Amino acid sequence: MESCLSHRVLVLNRLWQAVNIVGVRRAFALLAQDHARVIYSDENDFQILRFDEWVEFSVANPPGNDTNCVRTVRLRLWVPKIVLLSHYDRLPMKEV
Repeated sequence: MESCLSHRVLVLNRLWQAVNIVGVRRAFALLAQDHARVIYSDENDFQILRFDEWVEFSVANPPGNDTNCVRTVRLRLWVPKIVLLSHYDRLPMKEV
């Protein structure tokens, strides 16, 4: 069984351009430090959620299985797929 911590999360800068792909631990660290927001999309719309809103969303809509959630002592949190940085607006340096 694949661990949910091995999933990858897309990181977008403030201009909605892809700048990196990080692990789940780093994504949750960015969220908890208020450096990023979660972009949650369903079939018709998308939402931008802060970490506390993401926790409330996970509580209100609990994950069905353990392959796409992180378990804490009290909660099961959805693993975000895309995070949007709050302050970073540059692009990463390109190597030749």
